[in-house]
Amino acid sequence: MDTIEAVLFDLDGTVYVGEQLISGADNVINDVLNQQKQVAFLTNNSTKTREDIQHKLKKLGIETELSSIYTSASVTANYLVQNHIKSVYCLGTDALKLELAAQGIAAVSDASVDCVVIGMTYDITEKDFAIIREISSKPDSIIVACNLDLSYPDGSQSTATGCGHVVQQIEDFIQRKVDLVVGKPSRYMLDEFIKQTSINYENIMVVGDSYTSDIELALQHGCIPVLIGEEVLQHDNCITINNIQLVPELFTLPSVLQKLGEFQNEGQLIEDILNPYHNLLQDLQQVYIFGAQKLGEKIFDQCCAANIEVLGFIDNDVRKQGGTCKGKRIFALEACRKNEKIIIASTTYLGEIQKQLLEQGYLNSIPFTVLSLFSPAVFVNEPVFVDMHKDIVINKYKYISLYLRLGDSLSKETLCRLLTCRLNFKFHELGYSSENHYFEDDLVLLNDKEVFIDGGGYSGDTTKAFIKKVSGQYNEIHIFEPDEQLMNIAKLDLKGFPNIVFHQKGLFSHETQLSFNQTGGLDGAISSEGRHTIDVTAIDLAIPKKISFIKLDIEGAEEQALRGAAGQLSMYRPKLAIACYHKAGDLWNLPRVVLEISPNYNLYFRHYSQSALETVLYCIPKDTA
Repeated sequence: MDTIEAVLFDLDGTVYVGEQLISGADNVINDVLNQQKQVAFLTNNSTKTREDIQHKLKKLGIETELSSIYTSASVTANYLVQNHIKSVYCLGTDALKLELAAQGIAAVSDASVDCVVIGMTYDITEKDFAIIREISSKPDSIIVACNLDLSYPDGSQSTATGCGHVVQQIEDFIQRKVDLVVGKPSRYMLDEFIKQTSINYENIMVVGDSYTSDIELALQHGCIPVLIGEEVLQHDNCITINNIQLVPELFTLPSVLQKLGEFQNEGQLIEDILNPYHNLLQDLQQVYIFGAQKLGEKIFDQCCAANIEVLGFIDNDVRKQGGTCKGKRIFALEACRKNEKIIIASTTYLGEIQKQLLEQGYLNSIPFTVLSLFSPAVFVNEPVFVDMHKDIVINKYKYISLYLRLGDSLSKETLCRLLTCRLNFKFHELGYSSENHYFEDDLVLLNDKEVFIDGGGYSGDTTKAFIKKVSGQYNEIHIFEPDEQLMNIAKLDLKGFPNIVFHQKGLFSHETQLSFNQTGGLDGAISSEGRHTIDVTAIDLAIPKKISFIKLDIEGAEEQALRGAAGQLSMYRPKLAIACYHKAGDLWNLPRVVLEISPNYNLYFRHYSQSALETVLYCIPKDTA
């Protein structure tokens, strides 16, 4: 956003509604001006002259030059002058006719002309229809519409009928489409501004409340699009905010969010990530693998397929040291020379191992995720990293929109740190909280009446943490875990606690049976490749009573489970703690799903590891935050 030189504001619904200033709009415009940005106003409204609008803005506390106001009426007049049209048949208000007259264009009352101008009017007569039909039948006639808006906000409970309805009536009557539309999203207003200021399209931000006019105008011409409304995170091609007062914050975004805008495609982003590893990757003949476990074994097989010799494994577990993995000896780190090339094969401990290697002077390490970008056909990525960088490029505006919507500074810092790590894989710099996983004291206010849902109950560890948090005082706990072995462990460990209902089912959007990849560990997940079949259900179906707190960590099925709890979210608004890392787009998509179901939540992020794992989205009802 550093390159923005001008901000173009829509008026109706953006700066004011009817005669009422939208709260804070005057301060926003002054803030933008104070940041040395040019400000102009673009409106499709043809029922007011520029002088009318200038006077209205002044009454609302906004001073502006007449030359900074562009209306569909004034720009239509300019277009006619530039095309040497001196007289027209005008269907519209006196304001439209005044703008035409100001440019020396006569509005006649008969069919003696070759041009019709259509603006907003509530008074169309049979004579109008007849004259317009006669003009339209001429071979060289031209019909110009000020805009095609079907409605606009006028301060009443509903919206006012727009010029688009008038245009439709005319087109239906004469059986012909208009030849030209001057208003947004057509380029004419924008081109008038550029002609006056010499500012390039890419250095302009367009702010408005209409996707079909304001945002389409920006998108068609490469401007930065900012949509004001409740459609937060719904669009991947524009920034969405729910309050005009957030606009100045766009000019002070953290550097990582600024950086997102630099990448035009996934290849450019991947090249930027690989660049620091270029020399290592070009001479990757012999390596050690740090991590003598399942992922390390997978990396070993991939290295063999790529003709890379694995000299051995490294592991911090002293019980493994001296043994073998895949026929190769397992060493302590200290047994390896400082200049050895080391592939870090760990998801959970990636950041901790990076930090250890750097502190002990091992500077030739490569996270396994880098190999997956360097040679994806050979080094197949882990699920949590799949499509991560494609997601960043496609949804960069959603991440900016999400940042502006988050409820506190720590959440914003957390999002920025997570994005930074996705851009450079330096997870040792991530920073994280090691306590209160799912139960942040400053966010999750618990009492002795809680009805708690433990979605993805595993062996009951989260439920035990919950019971400790509430000092054993609660109404009910419902544990959902489809893995029978893990459920039996949970039942045994929680045997002495009252009012716990065990559901050996997965959570989903509806009740059905699905394939399940049962591992007996934390990573069991619904999968089309799973060899087991499990029952799944929706929270709304399983628990019809009021729920106060839902925790979800269900290996990628979080969105479906939220949709299956739509009744609870919309009616009772329980507190939510949702694992937000299993899929590339979870960081923006799960907040979107929650707000789509119930917009009355504040959003927070906390992170609990030095890796891509264990990010939690907290959704707290606004009246309790």
